[in-house]
Amino acid sequence: MHKILVTGGNGFIGKSLVRALREREYNTTVLSRQKGNEEGVQYLIGDITNREQINNIFQQTKPNTVIHLASLTRGSYEELHKTNVIGTRNILEQHKGRVIFLSSGMVYQGNATPYTEDMLINPKEDYPKTKAEAEKLCLERTNTCILRASMIYGPEQTGTMFIPALKEYLKTKEAAFRMTKGKQKRDFLYIDDLVNLIIHVLEENVNGIFNASSGTNISMKEVIEKARKIVGDFQIENSIPYRENEMWGYILDNTKARVWGWNPKINLEEGLKRTLS
Repeated sequence: MHKILVTGGNGFIGKSLVRALREREYNTTVLSRQKGNEEGVQYLIGDITNREQINNIFQQTKPNTVIHLASLTRGSYEELHKTNVIGTRNILEQHKGRVIFLSSGMVYQGNATPYTEDMLINPKEDYPKTKAEAEKLCLERTNTCILRASMIYGPEQTGTMFIPALKEYLKTKEAAFRMTKGKQKRDFLYIDDLVNLIIHVLEENVNGIFNASSGTNISMKEVIEKARKIVGDFQIENSIPYRENEMWGYILDNTKARVWGWNPKINLEEGLKRTLS
């Protein structure tokens, strides 16, 4: 049986992916810092930055494919580099089989939209910079697929990103939802569509770099309008300033992934219904 190791498999994306892998009866092991509860899945507690731990885990599991989701999105450059670059290097040193690496559309920072996979990347901010460095390590091998994800969202997502923050606010609707004036545009992809793409490249043995995106973008202000149609009216306070280096347009061209037979199926209206209801 094909054995798969999912790093970061107990996070928002990881949980959905692991469920889908188990439904397809893959022999699935999760490496994460906390134990999960998906039935039929082996959970190993470990830190990808700990080289000795990683060595022991790979000796124990001997996976055919690693789906590398584990990542740090916030922190100092040193903290981000330790997890996103050193952690990735530790994985690649121990695993000579296939790797599917989840990167970020943020690596296109500074380019004109829509973003395409053949663009040169030279991001300035720490997080995308470390993801780009990790990509370089992966590209030293031929049996690697890199997925540059846009803004992923879904019902189980928590945190301070726009849609999960809105979902949390809507639980009580206390005071007003604080945001910018909402003119910046983003490319949102529903979690199920990302999971389906990961499984698609796994089963079709596709390698290379692919954008994981809806291929469309929408302003934050328009997202609020769609949310109001779903849950009813609520107050907005446009008091948060735009970032100094705000990305006004953000859209990833997904033509290359579509050519390989994948298509996103959940539009934003449907995705918001599932997420906010």
